[in-house]
Amino acid sequence: MLFVCEKAKEVWDLANIPLPQNGFSRNSVFLNFLHLLKIYNSNEGDPNTRSVFPWLVWEVWKARNALAFDNKTVSAYTIASRAFEEASSWQKTMILKTNTEIVDVVVRTEENIGWIKPPSGCLKCNVGSSWVDPHHPSGASWILRGEDGQTIMHSRRSYSFMRSKAEADLWAMLWAVECMHNTHQVNVIFEASSEQLHNVLCEPLHHLEFTGVVQSINQLLNGINGWSLDHALQERNEAAAAIAVSVTRDRRYQSYMAQHEPAWLHQLLSLEASSN
Repeated sequence: MLFVCEKAKEVWDLANIPLPQNGFSRNSVFLNFLHLLKIYNSNEGDPNTRSVFPWLVWEVWKARNALAFDNKTVSAYTIASRAFEEASSWQKTMILKTNTEIVDVVVRTEENIGWIKPPSGCLKCNVGSSWVDPHHPSGASWILRGEDGQTIMHSRRSYSFMRSKAEADLWAMLWAVECMHNTHQVNVIFEASSEQLHNVLCEPLHHLEFTGVVQSINQLLNGINGWSLDHALQERNEAAAAIAVSVTRDRRYQSYMAQHEPAWLHQLLSLEASSN
C-alpha cells in the first residue's frame, strides 16, 4: 500500500524521487526503505526532495485511513503537496531550534567569562567610565592588577561638562594612560569595554572633534615601554565599571589614587583573582 498500489506509485512519481531500477519491491518494505535512505545520504538531486520521503509515507498512510474510515478520496497531487509542506515546515523549525541553541550557548559562555589575568611579566589596567548627560559629572576609573590577579592600585575621578559618552570614555582612558605613564609602569595591557572609545581610537579622522584628547593619549602611550590597548566584554571589566559608576550613581566626586583595592570591591576582586 505504501509503495506499489496505483495511488502510491503516482505519489512517488510526483515527488520525483529516484526509484530502484526495477521499481519498489512488492515483498520487502525493508528494501524499499533501505533504498530511500541510500538516496537520502547520496549527493544526487535536490536535497529537499531526497529528504521528503518520511512525510510521503506518512501522507500516503493518512490518505489510506481517510479512504478506509471516512470514505474520503485524497488525490495523489494533494498527498505529495502536503508531504512537501510538512517537510519544509519541520526543516524550518529545526533550523530555528538549532540557531536558538547556538545563541543560548554563546550567551551562557559569555556570561561565564570573567576578568582574565595578564600574561607573565605584564600588568593589566582596566578602564571604566560612566556618563549620564552633559549636566552631570561623569565618572572615570582604572584598576591595575598583576599576573597573580592581585590589585596593585586603583583610581577614581570625576569630569565635568562631558558632552557625550564618547568624550567621557576618552577622558577616562587619558586619565588611566597618564597615571600609568607618571608612575613609570611598563608592559601594560589597557582594557576598556566602551564601543565609542574603540571607534574613536580606530578611526580618529572620522572624529575630528576629539583630535586633542586622542593626540594626548597617543603621546603618553609613546612614553610607556610596552603597552597594548584592547577591547573587553563588560563581564571582563566589572570592577573598573563599578568604580566609575559610583561617581554618577552615588555622587562620589572626590578624585583619588590609592594602593591596593577598594574595600567594597574586595569580594569581587578576590573572586576574579582566584578564578583563572
